[in-house]
Amino acid sequence: MRPLTSRTALRRLRLFLLLQIFLHAPAVAVAEHESINAPTRVTSDKMTSRNNPKVHTFSGNARAVQEGIVVESDELIVLYKKTGGISSIKGVGRVKITSKTGVTTGDKAELFPSKQKVVVAGNAVSKMEEGDIMARRIESFYGKKGEALKKVIANGGVRLIIGTTTVTGSHAVHLPLEDKSVVTGNALALLEDGEIESDKLTLHYYDGEEGRQMEELVADGNVVMTSDNGVVTGDHAEHFVSRKVTDVSGNAVAIDKETKVEAEEIKVFHAKEKSEIKKAYAYRNVKITGEFRKITGNRAVLYPKNKKVIVTGNAIYRKEGEDIKGKKITYFYERDDIIISGGSKNRAKVRIAPMNKQKPVKKQVKEDGAVD
Repeated sequence: MRPLTSRTALRRLRLFLLLQIFLHAPAVAVAEHESINAPTRVTSDKMTSRNNPKVHTFSGNARAVQEGIVVESDELIVLYKKTGGISSIKGVGRVKITSKTGVTTGDKAELFPSKQKVVVAGNAVSKMEEGDIMARRIESFYGKKGEALKKVIANGGVRLIIGTTTVTGSHAVHLPLEDKSVVTGNALALLEDGEIESDKLTLHYYDGEEGRQMEELVADGNVVMTSDNGVVTGDHAEHFVSRKVTDVSGNAVAIDKETKVEAEEIKVFHAKEKSEIKKAYAYRNVKITGEFRKITGNRAVLYPKNKKVIVTGNAIYRKEGEDIKGKKITYFYERDDIIISGGSKNRAKVRIAPMNKQKPVKKQVKEDGAVD
């Protein structure tokens, strides 16, 4: 056996030291892919490799970094394309995705580096500047280098929390660059002013003093707005958060326990600190009905707290054969009282339907004094 030369011994010592460093240091993999983004770098405490197909599995403090996007998980599985480059990175267990625009967590995830897309499933929660989105599955699409969040798609048990507002549904699309979110599938918004449910709810945002806030909520299709003292329905509604006003149009109907108001449009003013309707304006083809009365006109103002409605514009009150017409009709519907104002040139008019006249019945007296 030949003695070791100093050069051979030095080489073996270097190899031994490198092997020790590799065994005790975190595993590191760097992979280039064909997109214009920076390379993806994956680190962990342990790595296993498999070929055909080529797969790398990283476990223990696993972390994948692509410029602008960081994926952390108990385990990361890197899948490669046949032509080379990373196809996707799967995260299993305690997933956390961090970007410049927010953080998304869940039970499992898959990152597609070339598409700048991340899919998170299982108790998925995305925390953004506007608020939080929760769902069974959340897809996030990023711009170049993760600098901007372009779109978020949420499916299954969707829940958005925007300030003091919570919106639920089965499907949602969040578009940060357009300052809006769209929720469909039994969409319901829980507001300080009450509840609004519809086929589709669209939330619009703005930059306020306290960051991104919801400015307007638009409802389309089978709209139902519920408050503590009434319900308003229609085909379309626009709720303005800061102004505490809701415009309902298209077969608009306002209902409380004693009366029903129908019109082409109803504008609702909400109480400041309560889930109540302070007052409501009804416009065009107004019809107010109750158990024994009916009032029509061009415009009406409803005061639910005072159980009062004021009708103007060709106002007519009808009850039990009576037609009462005036310039303004004030009706207290809880106690069924009315005040009719005719104006200086428009006196109040009352038409009373005549009673049907009946012919007198001839009575015949029998011999015993009884009357037929």
